[in-house]
Amino acid sequence: VYAYCIQNDNLQRLHKYCVVVDDEESNTQRYEIAGYVPLNDLETYKSAFKDLPVKVEVEDPKDKKGLKVPTALKNNRFFKPFEMFVEMYSLPSYFDFDPTIFLGITYCIMFGIMFADVGQGLVLFLAGTYLYDIKKKPNNLFGIIGRIGIFAMIFGFFFGSVFGNEELLTPVHQQLFGTEGNLIHVMEAD
Repeated sequence: VYAYCIQNDNLQRLHKYCVVVDDEESNTQRYEIAGYVPLNDLETYKSAFKDLPVKVEVEDPKDKKGLKVPTALKNNRFFKPFEMFVEMYSLPSYFDFDPTIFLGITYCIMFGIMFADVGQGLVLFLAGTYLYDIKKKPNNLFGIIGRIGIFAMIFGFFFGSVFGNEELLTPVHQQLFGTEGNLIHVMEAD
């Protein structure tokens, strides 16, 4: 009885999204529902109704003017956590440019320049990566922390900073780049 009530409750909640069309010639009713399905899930969606008297019609959203098509952001594993920032401000429309990759690159570079330190960047990378992958549903903030830790290490290497010590990498810079001191002297006026 409980399962029956839950099923009917779910159907009643979906009923507001349906349109009932009366066919006076055959004295029957037809239900119509409109929605959006990702293109790569379309065949799975159609196959779910193959044994039922259901007709599935597919239309391209580009052909319909005035529709507000939902946006699904698709980015690779590195940039996926940065979708949090894009969603926080506003998702781009379906037909617009997805700024996630641009935002991710600029955010990482700016953070790397401002926080340039190999040791602290390593701590951020390890902590962020561990805490991001610890749960089944990753926390995007920890994913971002892990990624910016990589850039902090890269810029920290070029600036020669390890846990605030800017002389530790001087021999490495002298050997690799043939400089007299560090490759980049951040605090020098020139």
